[in-house]
Formats: sequence, structure tokens, C-alpha cells
Amino acid sequence: MSKRGQITIFLVIGILILFLAAGIFFTISKIKKAPLEVQQAEVLLFEWVRPSVITYVERCLKETTASGVYLLAANGGIIYPDDTSVILLTDTGLVNYGWLNGVSGFSDIKMEQDLGQFITKYLEQCLGDFEIFEDQGIDIQPDFSRMKAAPTIGKTSIQSDMTLPISISLPTGDIITLDSFTARVDSNLGDMVNVAEEVVEQAKDTLDFLEFQNLPYYPVIFPYDESVTLYSLTDEKGAEDTPSLLFLFAVGNDDRANRKPTLQFIPDVTLRVGDRWEFILITEDHDNDDLIFQSSSAFFPVTEDGLLNVTVTQVGAYSVLFSVKDEQGAKDQQEVTITVLEK
Repeated sequence: MSKRGQITIFLVIGILILFLAAGIFFTISKIKKAPLEVQQAEVLLFEWVRPSVITYVERCLKETTASGVYLLAANGGIIYPDDTSVILLTDTGLVNYGWLNGVSGFSDIKMEQDLGQFITKYLEQCLGDFEIFEDQGIDIQPDFSRMKAAPTIGKTSIQSDMTLPISISLPTGDIITLDSFTARVDSNLGDMVNVAEEVVEQAKDTLDFLEFQNLPYYPVIFPYDESVTLYSLTDEKGAEDTPSLLFLFAVGNDDRANRKPTLQFIPDVTLRVGDRWEFILITEDHDNDDLIFQSSSAFFPVTEDGLLNVTVTQVGAYSVLFSVKDEQGAKDQQEVTITVLEK
């Protein structure tokens, strides 16, 4: 064989070896690269799922909180009454008393408790079964039995902090766990409650509509019956793209129509002829009505203002009925024994 033929064979073999080496190198590099790409994909999936689930849950938490706020305001600061005897039941629903027979019905603690209970009850309806994640092979299991919602009602916003254990199973076999979520709702509910308390203070006395003009939410008044009045406050300047917030509450006094005056205790008395007896009949009247005092005995008369000033002149035992009557005719009376001895 000529030298030229030998060189040609060597060149061909060399080229084959070169291609073979390149193929081996490419195959090895692909083998090494494949697990790396899978790992990177898993990391990307891992990083994407956590914030997505958090965002999804907190969006539902915000929406449910907002719904509860509107119901809480429409009922006057209550959703789940502990005692229906202090709630006004109307044809359209229940209304909380801001004031009833001398007792305030507004409670920040009760409002936050009721709102938290509402969130716990209705959040699941918003979350559904996490359907948007199922199509991607992600299994999400929340433990609603351990869910706790703790909203805080501020003057212009409400923050809902919630504990809800969630287990997220990825297609890779990895598991993510979440349990803490928070959402903030812009709402003037807290400020409206403060204004409602100011209205109640006015309503307990004679209403002064001029005072109402200085309030940020002008109250609309609806007489319900002779002892109950409904008030509504409307926030027209709520958060953007949200309906106006209506706060409705009642002010009532079951005894306002006719609370009779009450005489303080008048003791029996013993006098002697010639003694001068001065005494003032004292009464308690919650309505501050004009009162008229009377006596059943001409020997022991009282003025219309309740003043008794007499000098006794006759021996004897007298049974005297002292009474007081208000301008509406409500009356109270006491029978007193007056004994007059010889001087």
C-alpha cells in the first residue's frame, strides 16, 4: 500500500474518532444537564405556588371581610345577637339598639367577634375547592376546623388576621404548608360607630338638629313607634368602586311614654299640740315633668310644690295620704300616720 493510501485511512479513522468523541461528550452532557433542568423546573414550580395560593386566600379573606362589614353596619354593629330581647326585630331583619333603657348597645369587642365569626363561616364559599390549581396537578387541602379569624376594626380600615392550616401537594411530591394570612379593607365603620355614639348622646335628651349638621355623617331619622326611633348614617365617601356604607341603629326607651314619679319614703311622725312641722315631699321623676303635690287632710296641707308647713292645734291620730302627679296623670302616693299628743 502506498503512503498516500495509508494517510487517507488514518484521516478517515481520525475523523470517525473525533465524531465519536463528540457524540459521547454530547450524550454525557445531556445526561448531566437533564436532572439540572428538572430541578430548576421544580424550583420554579415551588416558588410560583406559594405566593399564588397566599394571594388567592387573602383575596377571598378581603372579600369576605368586606361582605361582613356591610352586614355588620346594616344591623347597627351586630350580626349574631347574644340576647334577642335587646334587639329590634323588624320585617326586614334585625337592628341593634345603640341605646335601650339607659344601656349602650355598641361594643367594639362584640363587633369584632361577630365579624370574625362571619369570616370563619363564609370564607370557604369563596375559596371553593381551589379549582384553578387542580388543573395543574396541585392538590390543596385546607383544615377549616382549625381556622380562626381575628379582625381589628379601626377608624378608617379593618385588618383581618387569620390562621388557616393549608397543605399543598406538588406534582413533584414536595409539600408546602401555609397557615397565616392577612387582609386589609378600607372602611370608615369605626368612625361611623363613634358618630353613632354622639347621636345617641343627643337622642337621650332633646334632639338638637343643629348639632347634627356638624357631624361627618348626617343622620336620617325614622320614628318606629312612640318609644323607638331608628337612625341611619351613610358614608358616601367610602373606598373607590365600593357601594356606600349604611349604618342603621335604634334608640329606644320602653318607659319613655309614661314613667310615673316616685315619692321618697315619708316616715310616720309624732307631734305635740303647738309644734310646728316643716317637711318637703321629695320625688324622683326620670322625665323631668311638671309635678303637683297633694294632701288628703286639711289639717296637713301641702303646696303644689310639695312644701308642708303647719302648726298643729288638735290632739288626735291622723291618717294622711300624700300624693304626687305628673303632667300626664301618672301618680304615686303614700299613707302616713301622724299622731298629735297634748302639749
